[in-house]
Amino acid sequence: ETKYTKMQFMAITGMKELVDKHKYHVLVNSSENDSHLHGVITLIKMKPAQVLKGVGEPELDKEGRCLITICEKFILVNSYTPSAGKPGLLERKATKIKYIRAMTATITNLVEKWKLPVIMAQDTNVALDSKDFSRGARFHRYLRYPSLTEEEKDEVRTMMKKLQVTDLATSMSKHNPNRHRYTWKCPQTKLAMRIDHFMVSHEMTKHQGS
Repeated sequence: ETKYTKMQFMAITGMKELVDKHKYHVLVNSSENDSHLHGVITLIKMKPAQVLKGVGEPELDKEGRCLITICEKFILVNSYTPSAGKPGLLERKATKIKYIRAMTATITNLVEKWKLPVIMAQDTNVALDSKDFSRGARFHRYLRYPSLTEEEKDEVRTMMKKLQVTDLATSMSKHNPNRHRYTWKCPQTKLAMRIDHFMVSHEMTKHQGS
């Protein structure tokens, strides 16, 4: 996830030197509006076979939320899922669900075409479990809060099932079930959630920890 265009990113102090040193390919999908709030960026050493921007929905793709890189041995998905909107209003929940379904369909087609496993690095904007929420014991009180609605969670779970991917943090937490980690915190309410996920195809989990 990035707020920069490629030009702005490369202008960061020391970035060009870092990219040149490690011979990274810099892949960017930034939003078409002036704010550039929804872009994603991937740094990768290997030369990709193909790079796709978006999920096949023109209005959503203007926001620059998805970057899919086809590599020799896997498909890398970099995604920034839309927020469902403001608490209580949830004015973008339908847009969010549309995005998740479109992304799922796009990746499904790519997997069928390329016969490759998937690695997904994504801000899903969803806390899948009460453990992913700092006020988990009162989880039921926040069901009209973005990232916590049952519809949002169900969509991500359906996506995971269709794509046959595993959330690595959930898998690893089995070894330390009492450990809580969050990836986002609201400065006003102090609510914290784990809404960012690293998911991989089931077949890749045999390499986990190696």
